[in-house]
Amino acid sequence: MGISSNTIKLLARTFKDRKFSGSCVTFGVMGIEGKYDDIKEILKRYGYDFNELDRKDIIIKDVYPFGKSVDQGVLFRMLGFSDVHSIDYYENEHPTYKLDLNEPCPEYLHNKYDLVYDGGTMEHCFNTKEVLSNAVSLLKPGGRVIHESPASGFINHGFYQFSTNLFLDFYASNNFRDMELIIRIGDYYLDYYRFKKLVHLNDFFGNKSLIFFSAVKNSESNEIITPQQDYYMSLFGKEGMQHDLLNKEGKLLFRLKTFIKDLPGPMFNLFQWITKIPLVIKLLFFLLRKRV
Repeated sequence: MGISSNTIKLLARTFKDRKFSGSCVTFGVMGIEGKYDDIKEILKRYGYDFNELDRKDIIIKDVYPFGKSVDQGVLFRMLGFSDVHSIDYYENEHPTYKLDLNEPCPEYLHNKYDLVYDGGTMEHCFNTKEVLSNAVSLLKPGGRVIHESPASGFINHGFYQFSTNLFLDFYASNNFRDMELIIRIGDYYLDYYRFKKLVHLNDFFGNKSLIFFSAVKNSESNEIITPQQDYYMSLFGKEGMQHDLLNKEGKLLFRLKTFIKDLPGPMFNLFQWITKIPLVIKLLFFLLRKRV
């Protein structure tokens, strides 16, 4: 659980025109990579209008996984928040609230926060649905959720690695808007909506990849709707959320995949690699020119 310098770059780049304010809560106590001056330099470089802090307010803590670094409150106050809280299961992390995110959070925390930030905690909780439900419940209407979660290459890091569909389908079903999803591979990133077909590369050639997702809560209701996967709702003619493949394209893709899977083994493997060549070239071109 931590916020790396690359994640700070993503936060600054993504939200430089929408400065944060109000109150935030983190799922887990976040370790922060970098000293105050390092963070200041990143925010300045990416044009984020950050808050300068007095030196007396720069708190240093020894928090996993980055060792001695600034307290998470320093980063979030620089980003614009006035109140910074945390939820953690372990007392030795000194959270604001000692709670188990596998269980519903108490009602006195509902509709309380302008930001719920999950920087790598959800994969360590067995009850994923409850973690997502807690994120919805804790947010005010108009509040934003941010997840940074493992997508591939993190075997035995936690209980799970996640698909983009989990975030897109869950939050669309629960009336969130302004959804943004970026896949981060080291200090490179891919905008999902521009490069969604690249997800068929599955594990990004063995590289560790993370999903950086954010969305805004629309309504006061905290009633949770369990989503059906939008891909199959679109594929089989049901009305989907339309953030992924459209019905016609989905059906054609399904038929093509069925045909390919029926090919003899060597032909199937050859066909797979041939169809991936344009995507590989596109990905390599993108990574050579686009860094966080």
